[in-house]
Amino acid sequence: MPDEQLVNCITEWQGITIEIDQHVIHADVGITGITVKSILPEKEPLPISETGFLSQFPSIESVKHYGGVKNYILSYLDHEAAKPEWEKSKKRLKQEQIEQIKIKDAAKQMDMFGAAL
Repeated sequence: MPDEQLVNCITEWQGITIEIDQHVIHADVGITGITVKSILPEKEPLPISETGFLSQFPSIESVKHYGGVKNYILSYLDHEAAKPEWEKSKKRLKQEQIEQIKIKDAAKQMDMFGAAL
């Protein structure tokens, strides 16, 4: 589709800055390549990806149905965030982050005082 243009934008979703990149259009088979990544906070989990990064190949028609790549991804995020699983995942991920901080703090203390605390 010669009138199609690739999209790269930065937007915000629920306090998370994300980058949306439409990196390829395969008009001959009716799909497009899109990557999404959280950039602020970096690698912040999203309801579509616990790593904050997603690459997918939706149909061009699906993307057009939502009015473009940005609206398609924001709608996808809203849809997945409305599921109870996302709330459970957020709580679990938050707990994992707290545990990682505790581990890092303990390691720093060990470095400061030697192996014995």
